[in-house]
Amino acid sequence: MRNSPVTTANRLPRFRSLLVLAWLLVLAITLITAPAHATSRVQEVTGHLDLQDSLIYELSGLRKGETLYVYAEGKSGNLDPSVGVLRPTVDVNTAREQFRKEREKILAEQPDSPEAFAHLFEKYFLDWDDDSGAGYAAHLKLVIPADGDYRLVLGSSPLRPSFGDYRLLLGINAPQVLGDKATTTGDTLARLKQAVWQGERRVQEVSGAVLPGQEFTTVELQRIFSGETLSAVLEVPPGTTMPGLILYDYGDKPLAAVPAGTHDNRVTFQYTFDEADENPRLKIKRAPGAEDTAIDFRLMIGVNAADVLTGQATPAGKPIVRPVTPVEIGLRMDQITGVDQRSENFGVVVSLLLKWQDPMLAFDPQSCKCRLKIFNGDAFLRFVQSRNTDWPDFVLYNQQGNRWSQKRLATVYPDGEVSYLERFGVTLQAPDFKFRKFPFDDQTFAIRIDLVEPAWDYTFRELEGFSEVGTRLGEEQWLLTGHDTRITTETDITDFPTSRFTFRFHATRHLDYYIYRIFLPIMIIVFVSWFGFFLRDYGKRVDVAGANLLLFIAFNFTIGNDLPRLGYLTFLDTFLVTAFVITSLVFLLAVYMKRMEADGKQHLAHRIDAHVMWLYPVAYLVGTALTLWFYV
Repeated sequence: MRNSPVTTANRLPRFRSLLVLAWLLVLAITLITAPAHATSRVQEVTGHLDLQDSLIYELSGLRKGETLYVYAEGKSGNLDPSVGVLRPTVDVNTAREQFRKEREKILAEQPDSPEAFAHLFEKYFLDWDDDSGAGYAAHLKLVIPADGDYRLVLGSSPLRPSFGDYRLLLGINAPQVLGDKATTTGDTLARLKQAVWQGERRVQEVSGAVLPGQEFTTVELQRIFSGETLSAVLEVPPGTTMPGLILYDYGDKPLAAVPAGTHDNRVTFQYTFDEADENPRLKIKRAPGAEDTAIDFRLMIGVNAADVLTGQATPAGKPIVRPVTPVEIGLRMDQITGVDQRSENFGVVVSLLLKWQDPMLAFDPQSCKCRLKIFNGDAFLRFVQSRNTDWPDFVLYNQQGNRWSQKRLATVYPDGEVSYLERFGVTLQAPDFKFRKFPFDDQTFAIRIDLVEPAWDYTFRELEGFSEVGTRLGEEQWLLTGHDTRITTETDITDFPTSRFTFRFHATRHLDYYIYRIFLPIMIIVFVSWFGFFLRDYGKRVDVAGANLLLFIAFNFTIGNDLPRLGYLTFLDTFLVTAFVITSLVFLLAVYMKRMEADGKQHLAHRIDAHVMWLYPVAYLVGTALTLWFYV
């Protein structure tokens, strides 16, 4: 049987199969032999950047020819990030100090010169960027010049100090990173080298006291990172019962403690954190049953500084203790709505201004395309709550009834600075009233404002040039003679010390009312009564003296309605009582002389009359002089 001839149609499928096999073989060889750095790798990192702080990420095992893409953006606060890749030859520890000095020099001499900062960064970085991304985001693209490890620095823009949470997107051979459109691949490109910055040695000395009536005081600490060791030494004067020293974490869970009651005047402890803590604190607590006196103490704290325990350490590095937030306060008294002497209170309308800074309230201007945010009424409180922070809430310590707010306005700036203005009317207790010299008395009125938060969180500080008394107060009864302010620490609101701002104004009475409505009528009555002695009709004298008694009783009731029921006599009380007693004696004398006249003893009555006629004004003058001497 003869074979069929092989046609072109039969050979074509075989040829195509060979081509496919050859193509697959070439593709497999290409994939196997392709350099590893040709693949794309993407990592996303988030964290928090403090004010004037920088972080270093180590990029390990980069290959020559690979392209590094970096995108950094702020996610909270007012963070305006900048990124840069350090030159491989730069020694971090040496360069950091030199870089800081050169940066401070530029800030002092050319703070508004981007070019000066650009030259500085080019000196230390292979490449860097500040605002090339959307808004204030930063991004950069760097072709790796040689195999090796590189260091990426993330910090705040040199042109505007800022802080907040950040998001860092890194990619190798992934240009989508620059557009913030890359998807993470699960690779680890960068590792935070905490030992370079956060792990530095820090030592701080703190002095203070546990005040009488105070069970404890607290020292709030800055964030401490995992692996860092806190060392503390507490010293008190010899002979003082040692208070306890307790370390608490962010949730008020005790981590380490030195019990109270020892007789040594120096105790130490050390604790290593196994995870980062944003809000640790130390509590210095009075020993149970210890004498309620002030306990002065000296506290030496160190982070990564074991030599603190030996007593040889000196302060160094960034602060460990969280600084107390100063709250500038000023008060302008616009109106006096009334003074109620009987109830011992007064009403005022005031404008209160508070200023402070809270990093948690900072914001990125690009988020609202604005330079500041303004909140009316309760909107500010909702904003504070949304940032999971506090504000220096306050109460009026001597307030009676409600505080009627006419306007509440809060202005928040990108760096977290807040200006809070409130205008309100309120009735305030005036326990300092002293009426002994009434109506020649000088009175002190006080507006006392207490912070609710303890003094280790917020403390008042005078706002220079704001506190004053208005020129149109609407109060005619009093003449203001001056005002003053003072700031003290009190424990009246809570068991722990709080800061108090006291605005006092001093006033004296306008005397015209008392001169024309009380003293002048009394003088006229006395004068008219004296003329009664020239009458020979003793019956008429009895009528006049009786009418005078009724007048003085009426005056006494009138004055009594103006003042509270005091436990002492005022000047005016004594003056009226003196007049009342003398008039009563005159009335009795008139009755007696009328009786003498009825008994036919007119000559004796006339002789007594001749003496009493001059003794009467002298008695009033002497009584008035003694009253003035005693009270004024």
